[in-house]
Amino acid sequence: MTRLEALSKYFYGGQAESEKDLVSEIFVYPDNLGEITDFSTLNYKIVIGPKGSGKSLLLEYINEYYLDRNIISLIIRPRDIDSEAISKKTIETEKTKEAVTQIKKIIAEHIKKSIEANAPEAGLLTQIASAEFRDNLGEFISELLPENYSKVVKAFSKMQKIAMGKKQYDHDISRKLKENNKKFILMLDDLDKIVEEGQPGSIYSTSWAIIEAAIEIANENKDFSVIVVSRTDVWYLMTKVYKHGQSIFDKIQKPYNLYVNDEFIERVFKQRVTLSYEEACENTYPTYAIDYFFEPNSIGFYGRQEIYRPWSQWIAKNTRNRTRDMIQLMQMLIKKTEEEYRQKDAKITDAVLHMILEEYARSRISNIKMEYGKILPKIDDIIYRLKQKRYTFSEMRDFLNSATGIGVFLDNEPIHQNEDKSIFKILRILHMASVINPRIEIPGGEYTHILFEKNQDYINPDNINNLQNVIFEVHPTFHCLIVKTSLVK
Repeated sequence: MTRLEALSKYFYGGQAESEKDLVSEIFVYPDNLGEITDFSTLNYKIVIGPKGSGKSLLLEYINEYYLDRNIISLIIRPRDIDSEAISKKTIETEKTKEAVTQIKKIIAEHIKKSIEANAPEAGLLTQIASAEFRDNLGEFISELLPENYSKVVKAFSKMQKIAMGKKQYDHDISRKLKENNKKFILMLDDLDKIVEEGQPGSIYSTSWAIIEAAIEIANENKDFSVIVVSRTDVWYLMTKVYKHGQSIFDKIQKPYNLYVNDEFIERVFKQRVTLSYEEACENTYPTYAIDYFFEPNSIGFYGRQEIYRPWSQWIAKNTRNRTRDMIQLMQMLIKKTEEEYRQKDAKITDAVLHMILEEYARSRISNIKMEYGKILPKIDDIIYRLKQKRYTFSEMRDFLNSATGIGVFLDNEPIHQNEDKSIFKILRILHMASVINPRIEIPGGEYTHILFEKNQDYINPDNINNLQNVIFEVHPTFHCLIVKTSLVK
């Protein structure tokens, strides 16, 4: 297989469902994987992370893992739920009740199909036909005889198009997953689709109703465990801005953060490059598989100081802590390399990287517009107005004051110039979107960034003293739009 064909296989899609056949190979576990899957003290876990950070791939991996170990596991997504029926309810408790009913119905239908497909005892079919079945799912699962339970697991695997027994699970990853005495693992994914596609007036209450319904189901069934994943910004807006869930926050533990940083992205990149190398070169194993696909081995940019970085580090630092951005960047590099060199066995070069930088940056802004457009409709205009890589707090305040002159609305309310309340609101959204991150200098020439996933409340009027002492740095992804740079040859 040629270089570019091998890379294309492992940098394909960027969506978990399109990579189902590769899940057990490409999955890189987060450091807190064991905590996320430990249900010894609580029947549910909430996991948050930025869009494109790998939340869906995490659930796909967990789903396959449990099914392979003879545990019923199911992922439910918004397309399985009638979110409009939930949003039509005017009372919060009624929304949750509707969501509970729908989730139980989905589970019941899966169980019914699995039993019918495997044709076990007729008595079970009689039971699931009864009206009480959905309200007694936990008892039903507990009472299934081992042989019938195994048949249900097998059918769940088939219905989710998972070929069990053919996966090779890395031992180091497998030992991170906690084995639990649970009989049904339910996972909710892609709730952000409701936010993106639903009606603005009810999107957050509808999403919250589904989350609360999943928690309720987990709490009422001792053999059930639930994992809910949510985008970090959606969770923040649901709970902090729109104040959903206040009545049960004392019962909910702090969500587990799928904290994706440069180091994690670099691990994912190297894993996929190594797999690509093994696909292209079956019998040889060089010290650095990256050298087989990229040249030169490090790249740099002109500026006040030349900084050279290996490809893995450069790519990680330009993907806004989102695995999907890294995959899409690689897809652009593969496509442009083939166009320029007109062969599928060419190496990706620094010259090609330079060619796609601006296109890549603009595509990220388009993604941000789609993600945050309902909250801050002119977020793309604001990003394109950035003229510096770094701003002091005073400079950032002046910049955002000038930006509000373009008729900016946030959450359907107009933003007013020279109003600190408005400044903080816009800056917080830019922080959420990883467009601008506070940079803290460390003695010795080092520095660190405060990412939104690390501290959601850092951009806050109450934190004004710290904010006045940091630099607000535009993410490197967008530097090429501010200052035209050239690759060091």
